[in-house]
Amino acid sequence: MIASVLIVCTGNICRSPIAQEIFIDRFKYLDLDVKVSSAGIAALVDHTADVRAQDVGKSIGLNLVHHSARQISAEIVFGADLILVMSLLQKKQVESLFPGVCGRVHRLGHWSGYDVPDPFNRPNVIYDQVLALIQQGVDEWICKLWK
Repeated sequence: MIASVLIVCTGNICRSPIAQEIFIDRFKYLDLDVKVSSAGIAALVDHTADVRAQDVGKSIGLNLVHHSARQISAEIVFGADLILVMSLLQKKQVESLFPGVCGRVHRLGHWSGYDVPDPFNRPNVIYDQVLALIQQGVDEWICKLWK
């Protein structure tokens, strides 16, 4: 059984915090006790979530105000049962940095075969598109593993 999920992106200020909060919200609704966390491959350590990420999260009832970015580490990675990344490149990076986690690292968009692009410093419409992709990926993972 998967009891912990780690979500990874680049800076840990846009995509992974949004995905983390969506997973937490979905697990709470399903009354599942699954720990969810996030980290970045090149994290902007201790930064809050990007303002536009906070805004897009707020549009669906999420609160990212208290998020604090953190750098991926062996302790974080090896403490997770499932590691979800945003792209094939990030999958390769995580597996290269931590070879022992091969088989536990997958793209958030795995089930439909897509990457989630980085919206940082891009127009608001990109944040909306990224939110939709993240929601789709979270829902697909939940349907495959927890329903």
